[in-house]
Amino acid sequence: MYDPQQRPDEDFGQWNDRNRIAQEQWDRANNVNQPQPREPGFDWGRPTSPVTYGGGGGGGGGGGGEGAFAGCLGAIVFIPALVAFACLYPLPIFAGLVAGTAVGGFLDGMIGLERGGLQFIFSVVVILGVGIAVFIGLNRLEHRLGRSILWRAPRHVIRLCLFAVVAHWIGIRAFGDGSSRLLYPNPLLGNPLYLAGIAGVVVLVHIVLTRKGLRESWHERLELIGLRRQ
Repeated sequence: MYDPQQRPDEDFGQWNDRNRIAQEQWDRANNVNQPQPREPGFDWGRPTSPVTYGGGGGGGGGGGGEGAFAGCLGAIVFIPALVAFACLYPLPIFAGLVAGTAVGGFLDGMIGLERGGLQFIFSVVVILGVGIAVFIGLNRLEHRLGRSILWRAPRHVIRLCLFAVVAHWIGIRAFGDGSSRLLYPNPLLGNPLYLAGIAGVVVLVHIVLTRKGLRESWHERLELIGLRRQ
């Protein structure tokens, strides 16, 4: 067994080897760290599946299910809201994208960054920064111009047309055969019920946009985030 005292006639290595051998002999005598006998009939070469527990698995599944549901709900709410916002303010959004892309490409050419992660991050930051700045400025200008019927009336018509295009695009995906075009020839555009549905969407959007209470509430929220000034 282990002897803490080193003998006078042995060095440290000999004392260590002697204690190691004694420890191994004691382990074998007491069946310590020895391989256990295999169970008869069990295929030890077959990989075993990980052990799962009902409580933990159920909790993990529930958490994953809740996360997936929250993600789907967020997409259902966010994507239509983003599309509606683009239909309401197409000019500021388009100008912001064009300006951001142009400035990002110009600065990228001047600085001459190598293609890679740094160049991609730089381009994204410039496009977002310039695009957001241009969008905010033009959006404020558009609301100021919107006080005149000469600007507000054509803008309202353009918005209704964009919502009609979006409704038609969704209708093609929902009722089309997969090869339908957006415009003619498209059999859906010859269906009176389908055209009535598109017209219904346009009328609904017109009612929502022309309600004074809804419009004032929306303008107040835009003022809170800096997209509109009084």
